[in-house]
Formats: sequence, C-alpha cells, structure tokens
Amino acid sequence: MHRGQRERGRFNADYDDESIRAGNCALAKNSQANLDAGVYNDETGHFLKSIGEPAVSAPEEPSQIIPGVTNYQAALLVGAGASPPPPFWHFVAGTFDDNGIPINLSYIKDRVWFDVLQNIPPHNPMKGTLDGNVMFCGQTPVPFTKHLDQIEVPILAMGAAGRFGKTIHYTAGLTASKDVTKVTVQLFPDDEAGLDFGHADTVLATNAQTLVWKPILEWVVAHR
Repeated sequence: MHRGQRERGRFNADYDDESIRAGNCALAKNSQANLDAGVYNDETGHFLKSIGEPAVSAPEEPSQIIPGVTNYQAALLVGAGASPPPPFWHFVAGTFDDNGIPINLSYIKDRVWFDVLQNIPPHNPMKGTLDGNVMFCGQTPVPFTKHLDQIEVPILAMGAAGRFGKTIHYTAGLTASKDVTKVTVQLFPDDEAGLDFGHADTVLATNAQTLVWKPILEWVVAHR
C-alpha cells in the first residue's frame, strides 16, 4: 500500500495509490486556506454526528448529506468506505453490493458504530487537521520527524491493513530503536484493502480481543 523513504525532513509514507496522496494534498491546501481565513475550528466531528443521528432515528429515510443512499447506508458508507479523500475514512470494515453500497459492517455491530458517530468530539483544531494532511501529502517538510531518531525504547507498531495500512511501520523506522515489533491485522489481500480491518476496528471489533489486544498483551509481558 505504501513505501517509506527519508527526504530532507519530509514525511514520505508514499502510497502506491497516488489518488490517496493527491486527496491529502488537496485537503492540506483547503485546511491552510481555512487557517489563513481565521477558521481555527474543524467541525468534522459535528459532521459525523449529523450522519450518525438519522441512522438511528430514521434509518430508511433518504440521506440529506449523501445523495442516493438512505441514512442507514450513509452511516455505513462513512465508516466502511475506502475512496479517498474523506468523508470515507475506512474506520471500519464493511461488505458492499455490486454498486458499492454498503450492506453491513464486518466486525462490529452497526448500532455500536452509530453510537460512536454520535459521540465523537464535535470540534477539533484546524491546525491538527492541516498537520495530518501535510504529513500524508508528503510534499512539504514537516517538523514531526525532527527528534524521532532520539527514541531508543522498544516499540510495538500495531495497525490495521485497511485504509492506513502499514504507514506506522515507516514512522517506527525513523527511530533509533533496535527493538521494533510490527503487527498488522490483515484479513484480505493487499489489493482488497478497502474491505480489510479498519483503524477503528482495532478497538471496536468483536474479534479485536484476539487480533489486537492479545498480541499487545503478549508483547507487554515479553518486555516486562
């Protein structure tokens, strides 16, 4: 899904799919424009709540936010969709029909996901959004890697193959740690990452205890 490389202080977690990079570059440009205009509040959480509430109160009604789908389908799509850029972050894995419309979530109950959507903090700093987008755009030097090579402690890089994939492995590679354990929950081939374990599945999935928390516990015990 990606390949990492160092280049003049840039964070270059290069995605094989250039559309992901291009999407983040466009989002970075938009975030910077907001900051330049004095908009310091990112209301993504408010947007997610507006998706989650009607999925519970009026699931079969047409979505007023994502045309062509019901409120129920819109909430699944925002969670399980894999098309960059957002609003499809691939938080959780899902199953889809032949038209790309989500049918269900793979590893978590839909109501759990809808409750999460309604309880995500409604406001975040725009600067944080910009930093994340710039990092994955990879075209501008960032300060985030400046002191990573001073880190020497053991590292467990645990991630999910869906959406962000193995980008965390790249970050761990920028440290000076000689004890790096890499664990990626991957249940589908690389070319089907859009169906794979999502980054929210790591804490919400019914099988997270086995796939995520058991390896973490084993690593902690081994490093006591």
